[in-house]
Amino acid sequence: MNGIEHKFYINRLWVEQHEGCPNAVARVEWACVMKRNGAKVIGMGVSDLEAPSPSGFIDIGSLEAQQVLDWCISKEGGQPWLEAYIGGHEEQMQKAERDLSLERWSIPLINPLKFDLNNV
Repeated sequence: MNGIEHKFYINRLWVEQHEGCPNAVARVEWACVMKRNGAKVIGMGVSDLEAPSPSGFIDIGSLEAQQVLDWCISKEGGQPWLEAYIGGHEEQMQKAERDLSLERWSIPLINPLKFDLNNV
């Protein structure tokens, strides 16, 4: 994906109560950190998940973060969605890479303007 490394993180979970599925994950707020050549871009998103079936339900206390993130990626459209999502940040990544090459200067104000509110 254009040489961009990425990693998803969970920011927040919302749960719903369903018969046979207490505390089922219903919504996930996530962040995706993308890196290339020392530059970093962060994308955010929210995925609403389908209600689980009692036969496939995994208690929230037994869930691993990666399982939940895999559900989100699958819900959004799987690998094609992931490639489009990462690719959609290409312009931001190029700007972040360029920003790394810029020299930062701290320039103090020499003659700051003074406003006299009585003469406005």
